[in-house]
Amino acid sequence: MKTAWINPFIMIAMMFSPNIMAKTVKLTGVATCQFDMTNDTDYCSRSNKAQYRRALANQKPNFNRHYILLEVKPRAYAAIDTRNGVVYPLFHTIEDHENGKKAKIQFSVNEPQMCVWGVAMAYQSVIATDDYGEGANKGKNPVCFGIFRDEYSPKYGYEFRHDWTTPKK
Repeated sequence: MKTAWINPFIMIAMMFSPNIMAKTVKLTGVATCQFDMTNDTDYCSRSNKAQYRRALANQKPNFNRHYILLEVKPRAYAAIDTRNGVVYPLFHTIEDHENGKKAKIQFSVNEPQMCVWGVAMAYQSVIATDDYGEGANKGKNPVCFGIFRDEYSPKYGYEFRHDWTTPKK
């Protein structure tokens, strides 16, 4: 029986090279395809799934350590888990303030929240920040969203939503 000899330098290079050893995560699924009466985004459409696949193939996490935050279409966002390929759409749409001032969105790979200074809208629910108000609180109270465990989400167990508590990292 012949044994193959492998150059130890090649083995070491393979172990430490991200290009050679990188695992490509495939799109697994979308937690919610559409939200009733909230926005007209079909998060499971063929074109949106193509966007998620491109993001998984070409982007690094930019939100909450291992998520890619993606603007699926203007004002509609989704978080893609780079560990398992699941997409978590945001229930709310992000709107500019009624006085015309542009909404400000802030997020980071090191933070578990996406915070908005502007208006977050969902069916019969409007959350506006005081960024455009007057006085000492101006700009100090954003609306924040995160990935939260959801016992009612039968398939994936998490959702991307607003909450008054701090989300888990």
